[in-house]
Amino acid sequence: MRTRNGDSINCSTPEHEYEALLFPLSKVFFFSEWRSKFSKYWQYDPQKLQLIDTLELEVLKKFEHYQIPVIKLRDSLPKEGVCQVFEDTNTAGCDLNFFDLMSSSYCVGDFSLRDDWKHRETRFQSWNCCS
Repeated sequence: MRTRNGDSINCSTPEHEYEALLFPLSKVFFFSEWRSKFSKYWQYDPQKLQLIDTLELEVLKKFEHYQIPVIKLRDSLPKEGVCQVFEDTNTAGCDLNFFDLMSSSYCVGDFSLRDDWKHRETRFQSWNCCS
């Protein structure tokens, strides 16, 4: 990992992360375990304990209480209806493009656009290596 000024930071092990005072986002929901190991690493240094208290209160507690809205659609809803719901719920953000709308319509038909792309990508790569 690199800092803004280009310096290298070794975060290949938890100990290196502790030393650099880095908190891995993957530990958001496992904070108590991470906190215990971090505290032990720093031999319960009061300044470091204060630092992780602040991290917990000002950042991590917000993750715990964040609620993600979910819209459940009936299986019988036609594709056009799915596209309309998708478009209506996203009007507050950026405009949807053709790909976004097509993705939502394929989703209803038990079609995985991501899996299809992986299959096509593999096929295209095999053509490149043989030409």
